[in-house]
Amino acid sequence: MLQGKDLRHYRIFMQLVDDELEAIAPLGKEGSYEVGTRVITEGEPANYLYLIKKGKLQVKMTAASGQEIVLDEVGPGMSVGWSSLAERRISTASVDVAEEAELIAFESERMQRLFKDECRIGYGVMRGLVMVVSRRLDMCRSRTAARQ
Repeated sequence: MLQGKDLRHYRIFMQLVDDELEAIAPLGKEGSYEVGTRVITEGEPANYLYLIKKGKLQVKMTAASGQEIVLDEVGPGMSVGWSSLAERRISTASVDVAEEAELIAFESERMQRLFKDECRIGYGVMRGLVMVVSRRLDMCRSRTAARQ
């Protein structure tokens, strides 16, 4: 069974204290995913936030040409599916398993209910989410600048 201490090293949860992590832990469901599995599909409803315990995932987007391009490769300690916590809840990218993975999935509806009941937890997670999204934006900017 997932415990709060298992979540401590994930950036999205770094703003939370131990008892807040213990409140979130029971919402997570652990699972194994094979190479080639599409975990998230761009443009589809975003229903889950995933934490990566093991393996590698590729974050992809469809270019104007229709070709899928790899935006990022993420591994242990990272998260994908942040759109599930946003108001719009539509996936902005696809995510495929590139190396056999163990993930922890959090259903967005359950997370949203917890955030309404425990505003401090919601605030802490959203602060962590801003850090994650900001990091990814910085990486994309750096890659774009390097190509110029």
